[in-house]
Amino acid sequence: MKLAKLSLAAIVAAGAMTTFASAAPLEETIKGVDLTGLVRYRVDLHDNKQNPNTAKGGDTERHRFSGVFTFTAPVAESVKSVVTLKYDNSDYANNSAASDKNLAVSQAYFQYAVADYSLKVGKMQLATPWTEDAWDGNFGNGVIGFYNGVEGWTFAGAAYFNTNATNFPAVTSQKQNIYAAAAIGSVGPVNMQFWASKMTHVFDSSFFAELSTGYAGFSLKGQVNHMKLADELKGGFVDDKGTFWAVEGGYEYEGANVKAGYVRTDKEMGVYTLSADGQFIMSGQQLYSETANANNMKTYFVSAGYALGDFSFGAGYSKAKQASQTYGDEVYVEAGYAYSKNFSLYTYYSDMDIKDNAANGDDNKQIRFQATYRF
Repeated sequence: MKLAKLSLAAIVAAGAMTTFASAAPLEETIKGVDLTGLVRYRVDLHDNKQNPNTAKGGDTERHRFSGVFTFTAPVAESVKSVVTLKYDNSDYANNSAASDKNLAVSQAYFQYAVADYSLKVGKMQLATPWTEDAWDGNFGNGVIGFYNGVEGWTFAGAAYFNTNATNFPAVTSQKQNIYAAAAIGSVGPVNMQFWASKMTHVFDSSFFAELSTGYAGFSLKGQVNHMKLADELKGGFVDDKGTFWAVEGGYEYEGANVKAGYVRTDKEMGVYTLSADGQFIMSGQQLYSETANANNMKTYFVSAGYALGDFSFGAGYSKAKQASQTYGDEVYVEAGYAYSKNFSLYTYYSDMDIKDNAANGDDNKQIRFQATYRF
């Protein structure tokens, strides 16, 4: 979205950009500034039973209004600056939590780009398999460089400092720096990505690989992640090393689609992702966050959907087992409506039942409704 006239958004952008550029007339500063982002309203209704045999965990009604505004402005030849402002306001109808209002600069970095190389320096989203790179995800201060000189491939190296990527109690007071290298590309019909990473006080090493392909409506994707925990976290498991792997297959035809998959975690170690909404193959709406970081977990899932014009409908089922015991399952239905290219509505109902909820989680029925405008 190009800002051609003086507006409130342009005034905010101009103020943000003064951090990066020398003094200039206001109209000249505004010229060339791009604004992208989204505004979203979300309602989550929960019927949460922490132990159905004894006590009710409580019903919650959460209203959340969020906005993200990214301003991109040229600074010099091959150099631009990027600033992202994020607003988040959550209110709970039963006053179970205080209203959380937050307006902050979530990204602020320079980017230098020429034909085969680019470099970002500053505060930015953490785009790794272990973290969430969505607008409300994980952020860090640092540097990331890219090389695109090999046709069809991108090579990257990154160092992020003082990240917000994890809230594990054992390391919340420690500086959590991430160092990563990646190769992302394709060979024939197969897309590939390979990552190696280290995160201080969390994991000493992690190696991630993903392969995916598709043909005539069929798709197949597989992932493997091997992680060795740092000393601060390994005490909670029998072993400090473990492997996560998952596979997902699907088929689409004339608006209809089906998917099925299987996720497996190591028998003796259970930390693999730092975000419930990361890049790992996911199962269900709620069950994934209960099982992704659990040892000896097997999860099966299947889903189906259909798109009819601007409307879409879907349903899914997930079942998890820990060792040979049933851990929990989830069933959900969902629907969406694309009112326009930029404005969409989405809702789902999910019923998750955790068998061993005294130790591991909740039985929860959740309804979500959200309206999103992107620009």
